[in-house]
Amino acid sequence: MNEKNTSYLNWQKTLVKKDYSLEKVIKKLEQTALQVIIVVGKNRKLIGTITDGDIRRGLLKGLTVKDKINSVINKKPIAVNSKVNISKIKKIMSKFNIRQIPIINEKKQVINLFTIDKLNLSKKINNEIIFMVGGKGKRLMPLTKLIPKPMLKIRGTPILERLVKKAKIEGFYNIIFITNHLDKVIKNYFKSGSKWGVKIKYFNENTPLGTAGGLRFIKDNKKNPVIVSNGDVVTEFSFRNLLDFHQKKNNKVTIAVKKFEVENPYGVVRMSQEKVVDLIEKPVSKSYISAGIYVFNPSLFKKIDKNKYMDMTTFINILLKDKININACPLHESWLDVGRHVDYKKANK
Repeated sequence: MNEKNTSYLNWQKTLVKKDYSLEKVIKKLEQTALQVIIVVGKNRKLIGTITDGDIRRGLLKGLTVKDKINSVINKKPIAVNSKVNISKIKKIMSKFNIRQIPIINEKKQVINLFTIDKLNLSKKINNEIIFMVGGKGKRLMPLTKLIPKPMLKIRGTPILERLVKKAKIEGFYNIIFITNHLDKVIKNYFKSGSKWGVKIKYFNENTPLGTAGGLRFIKDNKKNPVIVSNGDVVTEFSFRNLLDFHQKKNNKVTIAVKKFEVENPYGVVRMSQEKVVDLIEKPVSKSYISAGIYVFNPSLFKKIDKNKYMDMTTFINILLKDKININACPLHESWLDVGRHVDYKKANK
């Protein structure tokens, strides 16, 4: 295990006990910059593993970050004995498409974590990211009279620049802006993207085409899935994790979703005709909302008529009607849609 960059130096930080909450595991994942947590029992005996995808699937099933991790643990993880050579380990990882693998001894105690390149975080990803930045931002007037909404600054940096930097850090360098309103402001600021180490292409809508219409500009013969994001979101959500989720699930479309809770400030009376069934004090309704970030197989864009207005809701419903496989990927990270003055103020706190 002495090959360069094959052993994660602080691998002990990935170890947790089975009584941990999802919230604590999420923090562990963020601290280690890895996508795996190793669950151990007494004397570091391997119980199982938890990945970012395991957590997101658990959240979709109704778990909260306060719940214990037991139901999301993969209790049949792939692990290798310390006597197995590096060449064989790499073959196993390639076969099962995994990036890390626990090393155990004869007593099934975890003694190391093998990772080829620390997730290869610096590796460039060929998949394109498309930012929809053509909206007029009417709800944010007069701020958006001379400045496109994605160019409004959050703590001194334009929202769109924050997204570009985030994409670059995660390995994405092929970026597309679909513009309309005040497009020259965006083009003059970003130009080719070389300042940020990325390549930026521009497609300009002659007339507003909605939140999906501009996707018809994208060639539908591309093989790699593309990420599509609104240009006005502020989030710590990983584009890379979303793409991994999409590919592992073999989806045609993946929608990033965020749980949204609304508390009714009153006691709600449930009735059957005139008879009172029960009284619920300040009930909380829960639902998932679209986070404005998606992954699409580009072949689907041919379903959008050229130069015709189409919002994303209409497009998604057309795909559902056509029986296209669409899955949701829940966010547990911070997220804010900067669409109103109150949201803009909140983002700048």
